[in-house]
Amino acid sequence: MARRRGYDVLGIDFAPAAVAKAKALDKEFGRGPSFATMDICQERPDRTFDALLDHGTLHLVEPAFVRDYSRNTAAVLKPKGKFLLVYPTVTRKKAFRDAEAKKERLLRELRPIVEPLFEIERTRDTVLGDVRDGEPYARGVALWLVRR
Repeated sequence: MARRRGYDVLGIDFAPAAVAKAKALDKEFGRGPSFATMDICQERPDRTFDALLDHGTLHLVEPAFVRDYSRNTAAVLKPKGKFLLVYPTVTRKKAFRDAEAKKERLLRELRPIVEPLFEIERTRDTVLGDVRDGEPYARGVALWLVRR
């Protein structure tokens, strides 16, 4: 569907099994994105995009590679391109303890890393994952970033 609407969509993951699962789902639902196995901290696609979405990946990146992640995502985003970064801060397993403090700490830590490359246009609290007994799997923050 994405290609039929004129979008050039690429889904990436460093895990071959995740890419294989995405490809299988794509076959089931119709023609959409292309997929690639790559570690965005170590490499990047050979084209640029108008928009990026990270739905819960950055929190899994080891601290030593966060700047590489930021540089590589900026490199594949066109100037003034939009980047929606969804970052979980607390999970149901931890009873959502200290959610606001964790969000504030995250924003304080991310600002010096992302602001040289991106403008933080806005932030918003968000939920991630399945909802059970009225509670989502995780709560977090969504950052709308614009490539400088």
